[in-house]
Amino acid sequence: MPSTPNIQDRLKARLKDTSGIFLIRELAFPDTSDMTVRFGLAELAKEGFIIRIARGVYYRPPVSDPSCKRVFPAPEEVARAVAEKSSMQIIPCMEQSAYLSGLDRTLYRPLTWLTDGTSRKLRLYKGPELEFIHTKEARLFTFKSPVMRDLSNGLRAVGKENFTEREERIVRLEVAKVAREEFLEDIQKCPGWVREILMG
Repeated sequence: MPSTPNIQDRLKARLKDTSGIFLIRELAFPDTSDMTVRFGLAELAKEGFIIRIARGVYYRPPVSDPSCKRVFPAPEEVARAVAEKSSMQIIPCMEQSAYLSGLDRTLYRPLTWLTDGTSRKLRLYKGPELEFIHTKEARLFTFKSPVMRDLSNGLRAVGKENFTEREERIVRLEVAKVAREEFLEDIQKCPGWVREILMG
């Protein structure tokens, strides 16, 4: 009678043709406890078959490129993957939007996103802490243009009283990147004073 495959073999069989970021809950087996699965994943991480990048979050390097085994995904990639697999939307927080749009030169830590899901923190083993903060401002997730979204949120972070000629130049350059139809739709989602600045 053939022996039952151990948990490491079962996990390898499931993961061997895949790559990317995955959460521990995606690898549940009906006949196996969560603790056993955690143990199996820990053993595969020791082997280098997968990389543990945060509590409950793992990474399988591209199968075709084994040289990538110790290269961790970018924090932004981890945040997007966790959000997608947790069925929640995320966007950069206002301070991060200010940095992405060039309105602020400081990249704050932890890297923070606004979400329509549950607030949580995720400490990467190599990289900054990621933070997801729940927001009830549903309209923030409806922008067609990421540029318009980041300008609107970034200006809110800077504040109307701190808006100078430097920010004005940046706004004009960024607005020029936005398709007219997206601009006309997204401008309606901005606060009044931000709308006035963006419309110039």
